[in-house]
Amino acid sequence: MQSLKAAATAGVIGVAGDVLMQWREGRRSDTFDWERAGRLAAFRAVHAPVIDYSWRYFDRAIPFTGAVGVVARVVADQALLMPPSLIAFFLSQGAMEGLSAAACVERVKDAFIPTAIVCTPYWCVVHSLTFSVVPVDLRIGWASVCAVGWNAIISDQNQAAIQRADAPADCKAEKGG
Repeated sequence: MQSLKAAATAGVIGVAGDVLMQWREGRRSDTFDWERAGRLAAFRAVHAPVIDYSWRYFDRAIPFTGAVGVVARVVADQALLMPPSLIAFFLSQGAMEGLSAAACVERVKDAFIPTAIVCTPYWCVVHSLTFSVVPVDLRIGWASVCAVGWNAIISDQNQAAIQRADAPADCKAEKGG
């Protein structure tokens, strides 16, 4: 039941984050790309239960309490969960967009580092609170609320990767790509 709740909450929040980014991009409700929002929601719905389970595991496996425990859980999250989460995000978005496996891998190569640079400080701050003051049963809800902003950011990163991939070859050469 907890996993279903986490999946549903995260899916709805995924749509909210993407709609926020599309609004920021200048789209109006009649021009929203609902398939794009659906892809983000699908990823978040599958991803959230994995994160919930992982955080519960961290609580059992990391014996430290207080500030040391918080820092240890934040480091575990960023070292163990962030890299595969970003890779899974970009692979899944590319696959749901109909890209070939090779193009999905190129998307990861293109977008991973710029996204990780933004991701790390954002989630370190959020998870300092997640693992210190947020009750265990409210963590996915808390993180999902914080993910509205993050989903907007990661949606923007995915769109930037699409635009870089679609850029003419001469533009890529000028940018060193």
